[in-house]
Amino acid sequence: MRISFFEEFPTLENLTKLDMLGYQTTVYVAAYSYTEFEHIQEFIKPHDTVYWIVLRKFEGYWISPLASHCALRRALDEIWDKDIKVMLDLEPPLVAPWRYVVGWKDFTRNKAMIQRFIDEARPQVILCEKPAVDEQLRALGLSYVGEVECIKMVYTSIMLRKQYRETLLRKVCETGVEKYGVRFKIGLGCIAKGVTKLERLLSPEALYHDLKIVSECGVDEAVIYRLGGLNEAYLDVINEFI
Repeated sequence: MRISFFEEFPTLENLTKLDMLGYQTTVYVAAYSYTEFEHIQEFIKPHDTVYWIVLRKFEGYWISPLASHCALRRALDEIWDKDIKVMLDLEPPLVAPWRYVVGWKDFTRNKAMIQRFIDEARPQVILCEKPAVDEQLRALGLSYVGEVECIKMVYTSIMLRKQYRETLLRKVCETGVEKYGVRFKIGLGCIAKGVTKLERLLSPEALYHDLKIVSECGVDEAVIYRLGGLNEAYLDVINEFI
């Protein structure tokens, strides 16, 4: 199984955690523009990178039909013809709640623009989605169809009931492998906090348990949120599965 990392805050301090790894990994690195992403890439080599598009907070931050139309168009147009891997993190604008009010006027055309990018643009698209019913997510513009890879985020550290965590993780993995095959990936976390700073963190023991389930389900790649939280205890667990 391949084990990769999200990095939402690609500072030098966070990226130097790559020096701890004894294998080549992939970093899904957040950047506000392709130019910024290219600059960050230089600090990640020889590891692989995926461009994780983020918008400014006031624009909606994550990719959704409620985000700023101008911001979405800017972000997608600048990479339309580039031969790269790009991740669309499909989440509602929780850090910009006013987008729930002002964003509806652009909902339909934003949704169509995102689908057109998936269908027609050159980049290889990876969709990062919540673990919910696909039809419901598509209605909300938080899931799309196409020849894509898919990451389902199952962050068990933020779930309260242990039995529910295990059941959901196994179900999402089994369904994902059946639907996408090797194009399916699972997002695990959290070993560091995100932009909301509200996330509870996984213990190394919980990470081991999650990775064991993922391995048993035959998932090809697990992506851990996030690189900056890597330490020796987590690394010992990871090394048991690579």
